[in-house]
Amino acid sequence: MSDYLSCKQAAQTLGVSGSTIKRMCDDGVVPSMRTPGGHRRIPRTAIDSWLISNDLPRIDPPPRRDVPQSCDAAALVTMLRQGHIESISDRLCDALHQSDEFATTLDTVVAPAMWEIGERWSTGEFEVYEEHLCTANLRTSLLQASSHLTKLRSADVLESRPRAIGCSVDGESHDLVSLMIELVMRSSGVDAKSLGGSVPVESLIAAILAEHADLVWTSYTRIEDPEEMLRQHHVLVNALPDHCRLLIGGQALTASLRRQMTFDFHGDSLLHLQRYVSSVMQRAFATTAG
Repeated sequence: MSDYLSCKQAAQTLGVSGSTIKRMCDDGVVPSMRTPGGHRRIPRTAIDSWLISNDLPRIDPPPRRDVPQSCDAAALVTMLRQGHIESISDRLCDALHQSDEFATTLDTVVAPAMWEIGERWSTGEFEVYEEHLCTANLRTSLLQASSHLTKLRSADVLESRPRAIGCSVDGESHDLVSLMIELVMRSSGVDAKSLGGSVPVESLIAAILAEHADLVWTSYTRIEDPEEMLRQHHVLVNALPDHCRLLIGGQALTASLRRQMTFDFHGDSLLHLQRYVSSVMQRAFATTAG
């Protein structure tokens, strides 16, 4: 039995909703940590202590939860565990020829696979090294797809295409989501560059100014200090050139946090992002043609 619970398992144990357990974690009522893939995990002992202190009974959750994934996500996890990087890269490259298809593949196959990898670790089915191995193989596959995309877009003639810079902000070490955002933008013709994970806001601002960025994204997979995150966000907003658009996203951005932030776009999926970026590209092309 794992020493850590997923949010759903913890919620079932306490007899509350998933949103309630996430709020309890955000408010510090129960401690939590994040896996290398960005999944929240809660110590089983913390849940037991909360139940005892509130004189409440334990409700044992099922050993595995139903995985909300497409039928291909489980196969992708197996391929990642077995190191079939070339096959995964080929599938991603095939999807890159259609922007909507690529974004949809990331949303419905890759993202659920990342979630499943974290779930297998939390239930003890995967060792820590197996989660790290799968994550590393996924990163390699995405980078190979990036190389293919560079060749695919080498004939682009739109020199005035928008430039985009983005990252996971300081304190956020996970970079896979930011890399996927870069690829979605590039598949739509944007000159996009991901700076990776844990980038200090001052360094991000320097990159924005040096690269003359038109679009900026920040990704939030986990937020340990909401007040510090908001402070950094406002520093970034105040430093952005007037023409620059700010795009934000990530599973850690609650509605409460978003209400305290200034931004031009927030999406719930990479397909949503792709369609927004496509509209930006259409306006850029219309301006150039005019």
